[in-house]
Amino acid sequence: MSLVWREREQLAALAGSTGGAVQLAGAGRAELLSTLSPAVSVTCVPSEQHLPHAALHQVLQPLLGGLSTVSSPRRAALEAALGLAEGVPSVHVVGLAALDLLAGRGVVVVEDAQWLDAESREVLGFVARRLAGSGAVLVVAADVPVFDGVPALCSADDLLHAAEEAAAAGRRDELERILAEVRGRTSPSASARWPRGCRPRSTTAWARARARPS
Repeated sequence: MSLVWREREQLAALAGSTGGAVQLAGAGRAELLSTLSPAVSVTCVPSEQHLPHAALHQVLQPLLGGLSTVSSPRRAALEAALGLAEGVPSVHVVGLAALDLLAGRGVVVVEDAQWLDAESREVLGFVARRLAGSGAVLVVAADVPVFDGVPALCSADDLLHAAEEAAAAGRRDELERILAEVRGRTSPSASARWPRGCRPRSTTAWARARARPS
């Protein structure tokens, strides 16, 4: 896929900002990632998808030297989530602890986020929606966007291809998530969040993908 300069410029502007998050999806994400110089970069793998907080541990492990600076309740929750202490961690409190550790760390990249474990997906989604002004930028790359409420850079053609693959493989949950992404892009309220020109070219193609038997 030929990437437009607008996407590169948007990513560069975010990387140089005071904080935020973006999702990179589709075939062009590797080329966009190559323009970054992350402070932390991790790659999710299928074999750890069922291990609670596995991806979160990857992201935060290089930063755990600063754990003593995190307030006691948040530190205790994060330690429980990462298997460093006993306890049942709260997504909200673990997310706040992660925000404390990530503050001022620059660009953090999570690749192949389609393999995020469920617990890490919850926590990192919580974090991604609260990074403005933190001095940290979270860049999450996946086949399709994995977080709600976090801007994404990807082409409509990439989403259409992903929807057709999900339908052919009978992955109904993934297909519904992709279709929800398209509906969000085409709603008036989404126009300020998504790059211009990222609308599906053929609504009938989307209908065919959704109707394909599983």
